[in-house]
Amino acid sequence: MKSFRPLVALAAFLCSAALCLPAQDASQRARQIVHPSAYLSANPVHRGASLQLALVAVIAKGFHVNANKTSDEFLIPTTLDAQLPAGLRSLQTIYPPGKLKNLSFSDKPVNVYDGTVTLFLKMQVAQDAPLGPIQIPLSIRYQACSDTTCLPPVRLPLTLSLTVAPAGSVSRAQPPEILGPRWFPLPCLLPRKAHPPLCLCCSFSCLLLGITAKGEGGWPSEKLSGV
Repeated sequence: MKSFRPLVALAAFLCSAALCLPAQDASQRARQIVHPSAYLSANPVHRGASLQLALVAVIAKGFHVNANKTSDEFLIPTTLDAQLPAGLRSLQTIYPPGKLKNLSFSDKPVNVYDGTVTLFLKMQVAQDAPLGPIQIPLSIRYQACSDTTCLPPVRLPLTLSLTVAPAGSVSRAQPPEILGPRWFPLPCLLPRKAHPPLCLCCSFSCLLLGITAKGEGGWPSEKLSGV
């Protein structure tokens, strides 16, 4: 029977939260817990170039969201979704590992994100991508909880503006302060043109210390939009 305790406790946990707030108010409250901002590694970019997107989510103090790799199948993972327009192709979505946290509704530690977490999307621009500005709709989906209350899962939308430019155009690549310094265990995405080489790669992991990049594909760049 003990194996069912987390599920039963979580059900009671969610029900108690739902009774405290009307559904609309609870959803509105959940939307206020996470504050996302989105960044591109370079803009504009050339046809055929690769670039990276970073979604930085700042989670309100006292709350957490489930990591993308949840510790139980009944938990709702945090996900980054992008509706890429024609001319852009997704190569890889990278989620950082969570941290194990002891919570009142579970017999075992739960894998969560709290504080500030950064999700990554690596993309490729097609050789025949339309020139000019394009919009990239994206969203982060999560369920915010404290140790005593769980709010309903919500999805927060954002939109990025990207310009596909002819060859020879200058790309801007300026790192936002919010991204450095931090540890990000992920496949190294540092482009060859980055300068100085402050991404220390070892066993497919990177220490991103903040990069001043020149040319296409630098990581990361200016803040483009956010909530």
